Amino acid sequence: MVGSAARKFMRNWYAVEVQLFSYFLISEPQNLLTSTLLQAIPLYAVIGITVGGAGWYLARLAQGPSVVWTKSNPTPWNSVKPDENIKMMDPSGKFAKRFVISVYMVERLDAPQPTFPLPPLADVPDEDVDKADDAKRVTTSFGPADATLPNIPAVVFGAASFSAFYNDDDHIRGITPLRTTRLALRYVCVSHLVIRRSDGMVYEHRYDIRAFDTAPFYGPSEIVLGNALKALKNEFPRSSYQLFTKCGRFGDTRDTFDYTPRGVRASVERSLARLHTTYLDTVYLHDVEFIAAPKAPRTSGDHRTALGVEADAYGLGEGCEAVVCGAGDREVLEAIGELRRLQDEGVVRRVGISGACALFLGSRSGSVLTSSHCTIDTGYPLPTLLRLAILVKHTAPYTPLDVVMSYCHLNLQNRTLLDFKTAFERRAGVKHVLTASPLSMRLLMPSNPPTWHPASEAIKDAIKRVVQVSKRPDGESGLPELALEYAFQKAKEVGIPTVVGLGSLKDVHENARIWYAVDKRGLGENEEWKQRVQGVLDEEGGLLDHSWENPRFSK
Repeated sequence: MVGSAARKFMRNWYAVEVQLFSYFLISEPQNLLTSTLLQAIPLYAVIGITVGGAGWYLARLAQGPSVVWTKSNPTPWNSVKPDENIKMMDPSGKFAKRFVISVYMVERLDAPQPTFPLPPLADVPDEDVDKADDAKRVTTSFGPADATLPNIPAVVFGAASFSAFYNDDDHIRGITPLRTTRLALRYVCVSHLVIRRSDGMVYEHRYDIRAFDTAPFYGPSEIVLGNALKALKNEFPRSSYQLFTKCGRFGDTRDTFDYTPRGVRASVERSLARLHTTYLDTVYLHDVEFIAAPKAPRTSGDHRTALGVEADAYGLGEGCEAVVCGAGDREVLEAIGELRRLQDEGVVRRVGISGACALFLGSRSGSVLTSSHCTIDTGYPLPTLLRLAILVKHTAPYTPLDVVMSYCHLNLQNRTLLDFKTAFERRAGVKHVLTASPLSMRLLMPSNPPTWHPASEAIKDAIKRVVQVSKRPDGESGLPELALEYAFQKAKEVGIPTVVGLGSLKDVHENARIWYAVDKRGLGENEEWKQRVQGVLDEEGGLLDHSWENPRFSK
């Protein structure tokens, strides 16, 4: 009945107007204009409402979005509220594929988890490029002599590469992460244990990159890595590798840091599920310098004076060991306490803290970036990490941290971790000190660093000069390789494991080759190599060991 009435209305709704129009046209033509205007009123109303609504909608679109992708906010998807829509814009009008970043970059604890299905392992290629050069195994590991847990390998697989920070969706959703993980595992085993499968096959891991570093903040990294390891479980049991992850940080604003005991536990439990494991070898409290109370005389420069004449200004003087500088310090202590409880339950084996040298890694150049959530306010992760590590040691009932990791402080531009390592061990009782990002988050590359990179223009200009100094005889830039060689060499000299991002089979092969040159061939004793390194250090001049200012959220 409703359909019949609707059809009848559509046939006759204009009939009265047609009759009136005909009447005026024949009998009263002088009133034609007036009658026409009267008859068009419904049409005007319809058109007016339509145009007005479209104008209102376009005006809304023209307004600046509340969450903007800016230089100081490289991960705006973290700030999208549940009731907000999203849109992607490129101010240049050229929406290149390489600028597209997934909305699942960082998943909140209560968010639905993305999936990354893999094909059957039998369908994954296993070609020559998937095979390792057995002569170039990375067999070195570092750790204290009295350690009750396995040492940490000299090279740790940085799995931030399994995220949109470094790669696009096609890469992450493909089989490259699985093949890269398999290459890093195969033919090398913890303590050189030989694995004998039921079918008679015998395996040792390919390269001794038997530890993996990931984090909830690295978007789908935990999920992608966990799926790869699960697919390889028959060949590589859980006991044959170590898993390092983090907790506490999920985004770039204050409300995306959760150091509460409940939040820490929930994060660890989700990581266990994502990584398909019942325990984690190491869990760091992520980027503690964003939460800890600021304590420093300046926000950039060479902070090694914190170990001497300016110790008091950095909160590192004698008698300051147990001083809580603010509410942020108490948050850190509470989070460490919950991690220790998880350690007592056997869920976590090592507890530590990590510090970034930047807001971190948004990797898509060419985009315009701003945020009301970030300001330039900090630049002293190493003194802050040391102060917190000492505080943990001297605050009952806590015990010294097992591990500390710092980014971008052991490379060709900044070597200050070499000076801080002894203080971490002696003053704070830390068992393991790790370094990450030997290429200083792509600063030490022949191409321009990413637009989000926090290094000052003076440092970037110095690196451009270094690119010229480090050229090989064939004219190609040798800076990345030289930088990795230098970082590996210095780390080996003092026993510091290096976390390096590995996103492809080529990355694994190249890093194994360079480590072999450092570890087995004695590259550090080569005079020509030392002269090349010194040329780079001299070119940097006063900017060597200079720490830059970092973004810090303001709300």
